[in-house]
Amino acid sequence: MKLCDVKPGDKLVADHGFMCLRAGATVEVAADDKGTLYVPCKRGRHYLDGQLDGPAANLMGLSRPAPRRILPDLLERSGSLPILLTLWMRVTGLTAMRRPILAQQPDDRPGPFELI
Repeated sequence: MKLCDVKPGDKLVADHGFMCLRAGATVEVAADDKGTLYVPCKRGRHYLDGQLDGPAANLMGLSRPAPRRILPDLLERSGSLPILLTLWMRVTGLTAMRRPILAQQPDDRPGPFELI
């Protein structure tokens, strides 16, 4: 990430290389009276122009936060989807749904679905 891509109000995450910031801490970029960008730290202000890796002007030690996941981890765990569907059915008032039957059916059953 380049310094020119950062503006006041942006949120950045610190890595483990700072003595004045906890590793993984999310900090908000601010600007002083002269417009120089910094992040608040234990010692006051940590100026971003001191975090450049040389002529490329890439920021070292700070990155953008990872995007938030849209689906919570609960939906991805095995076995949680039936529980969530049951809760959804109770909240919405649904009492039954159809599911496919994989085993052989007797002739008196209506089609490849059973009512649960």
